[in-house]
Amino acid sequence: MDKTIRIDEAEDIMRDLLKDKPEKIEHSLKVSDFAYRTALEIKKIHPELEINLDKLRIICLLHDIGQLNEDHIMHSFESRKLLERMGLEMYADSVVRHGDTHELAAHLGMGMDLRPRTIEEKIMVYADSHFKNAECVGPDEKFKRVRKVVKEKYPDIMELTESALKRIGEIIAEIDSLKTIGGDSA
Repeated sequence: MDKTIRIDEAEDIMRDLLKDKPEKIEHSLKVSDFAYRTALEIKKIHPELEINLDKLRIICLLHDIGQLNEDHIMHSFESRKLLERMGLEMYADSVVRHGDTHELAAHLGMGMDLRPRTIEEKIMVYADSHFKNAECVGPDEKFKRVRKVVKEKYPDIMELTESALKRIGEIIAEIDSLKTIGGDSA
C-alpha cells in the first residue's frame, strides 16, 4: 500500500540512511530548501500549477538516499528501491526521475521513460542542478563537475551524460521562465 509521510519523517529517513555521509545529508537539506523557495516564487506567479510543497520537500530530502556506496551512477535507482521497500511508491516514482536516469535506463535497455513529469519533479531537478554537494554553485559549475567525474570514472557513458545534461538544461530554462511574469506554465 502506497503511504504518505510528513516532511519531518522524510528528513529522519534521509538522516538515518545517510548517517555516514554528512555531506549528502547537507546536500539534500540545501536542495530541499532551495526547491521550496523556488516553488514559492513560482506559486506567486502561477498558482494554477498547484505545486504540492510538502511532496516537493519530501522528494528533495529523499532524492539521494540511494548514495549508500560509492557507485554514484545507479543511486537514483537505489533510492527508488529503498522507498519502494518502505511502501513509499509515490515518492519512489519521483526521486528516480532526477539526474541521468532516463538516459541510463534507455542505455541499459530498461524500456522506461524516466523524464521528470510533474512540476514538483522538475523543480527537484532544477534545485539539484544548483548544488555541488552542499555548495550552491549553479548549473554550469555542477555540469562541469559531472562531466569531469563521468570522464574519469565512466568514460563509456559520456555521450549519454551529455544527452542528460542537455535535457536537464531544458528543464532549468523551463523553471527559470516560470519564475518571471509572463513565463509559460508547465
